[in-house]
Amino acid sequence: MNKETRFLSICLAACGLAAPLWAQASPVKDWQYRGEVFGSFGKGGLYNGDDLWGSGLEWGGGIGVRPFSGWLTRIGFEFEGAQLSKGSTRASTTVIQNQTFNATITQNLDSRLLQGTVLYHFRSGKRVQPFGSVGIASIKADYSRSCENCVFDVEPGTGRLIPRQSVSGYEGSKTGITIGAGLKIAIHRRLSIRSQVQLVGASVGSGTNLDWLRLQLGLGVHF
Repeated sequence: MNKETRFLSICLAACGLAAPLWAQASPVKDWQYRGEVFGSFGKGGLYNGDDLWGSGLEWGGGIGVRPFSGWLTRIGFEFEGAQLSKGSTRASTTVIQNQTFNATITQNLDSRLLQGTVLYHFRSGKRVQPFGSVGIASIKADYSRSCENCVFDVEPGTGRLIPRQSVSGYEGSKTGITIGAGLKIAIHRRLSIRSQVQLVGASVGSGTNLDWLRLQLGLGVHF
């Protein structure tokens, strides 16, 4: 477990323990709202198929509305953006045909997410509201990978391996579907904490497959 995951886990655990106390102390009894502005941070990972391009701490924010009355107040709409940037370098040593090579792999990722989702709030009007979400998302990614001493040419005559640099990358965007589930807990009529697990999949159709897995913690301001 890396430091970003540990940090987020500690925050989620602390909020989970403190939220019931905040809710009990709050005068909120019937939690109704029409609009929301929220910010969030969390652990994110961008994948190309089974290949992890980068994972780390991501930041985001958005707005939400619940325009309906009566039973339909359970339905809400949100628009959100997020960013994940990550760079990494790792080294390894391999022996091939009695030759020793020190390989160095460098990866850099700068990715952005824009999405619009429809939410269904369970226990609408209560201080604790689980929700599910589904929507449309666009992932924009700028990814590069370089490797020293990973690819080799064979020297004619001697058969000796000659290393050369391998460079690959991707720059573009793709649209897909996002699904998620989470929890909103009112700590005041105007404030809430929220957590969410979300998968954004842009693997349908031709071209590069992109999948963004997100674990988020956030704060919402309601009006």
